[in-house]
Amino acid sequence: MPEGVMYLHEGPRHLAERREPRELEMLSDRLARDLADRVRYGGMFSSPPPFSERGDAQSGADGSNMPEPSDKTDGFREKDKDPLLVIVIDDLGENMAHIRRLLALPYPVTLAIWPGATHAGKSAELAHAAGRRVLVHMPMQPCDPRQKMGKFGLTVDMPESGLASRLRQALARVPHAVGINNHMGSCFTSDEISVSRFCRELRRQAPDFLVLDSLTLDTSVLYEQAQKQEFRAFRRDVFLDDIAERKAVLRELDKAAVLARRNGMAVAIGHPYPETLAALAVWKGYSRPDLKVGDFPDVGQP
Repeated sequence: MPEGVMYLHEGPRHLAERREPRELEMLSDRLARDLADRVRYGGMFSSPPPFSERGDAQSGADGSNMPEPSDKTDGFREKDKDPLLVIVIDDLGENMAHIRRLLALPYPVTLAIWPGATHAGKSAELAHAAGRRVLVHMPMQPCDPRQKMGKFGLTVDMPESGLASRLRQALARVPHAVGINNHMGSCFTSDEISVSRFCRELRRQAPDFLVLDSLTLDTSVLYEQAQKQEFRAFRRDVFLDDIAERKAVLRELDKAAVLARRNGMAVAIGHPYPETLAALAVWKGYSRPDLKVGDFPDVGQP
C-alpha cells in the first residue's frame, strides 16, 4: 500500500479503542447535548459520533447538534432564489470506483482529492470532464501524533520554504482544482501564525482559489485568516458520516438541508465510506423545490 494511504482507512470507527478519560468525559457531554437536541427538534435518539479529527467534541460547530435559529440575514438568501447546500466528499483519489459513483449522482457534489493519492490526477481530470468542482484536500498537522497525514503534510514547525514547496507540489498533483480544504489539521489550523503563513503562500500560488475550513476542531482559524487574505472563504456546517451508517448519513443530509434553508447556505462534508456512498445514492432531498444542491458561490460566507 503506498505511503500515506493507510490513513484513508482510519476514521472515527477505529478511534474508539484509543479513548482517554478526558475524551470519554467530552463524549458523555456530547451524548447529553444530542439527547436534548433530539427532544427539541424531534426524531430518533442516536449515539454520539466518536471522538476524532473530524469531530473533536464540538458543540454546534460539527453539525451533530442543530444550531439555534439565527436572526441574521446573509447575502446568500438575498442573492439566490433557493437556499444552497454544498456537499463535499473528502479523501478521494485512491479508488476510481468512488469517483465514478459520485459522478453518477443526479446532483453535483464537490470532490476533495488528496494530492498524495495514487490516482489524484486521473480523478481530477475525470471530475473536470464531468463538470464537477475539485478541491485540493491538503494534509495538515493533527493534534494526535498517531494520526498520519501522509505526503505533502504541512506542520507548524515547517520553514516557509518547505511550506511553499509542499503546497506547490500538492497543487500540481490535482489539476483543475478551484479551491483547497484541510485534511486533518486540528493542530495546524488552530495555530494562527502557521495558518497566516499558509494563506499568504496560497495567495502567491493560487490567488483565485476558494478556501474551505473543514473545522476538524472548533479552535480553527483557517476561515478567519482566509477572509483576511481576501479569499472566498467557507466553513463546514455538518459532517455527514461521524456515524458511518446509511440511516445516520441520511439524517445528517436532511439536517444540512434544514441549515441551508435557515441560513441561506450550508456546507456538508462526507467521506467515501460505503455507507455514505449508499446514502447519497438514495437521498431524495436534493429534488425538493425549496433547496438547491450545487457548487460554491462566487462570494464567501459572511
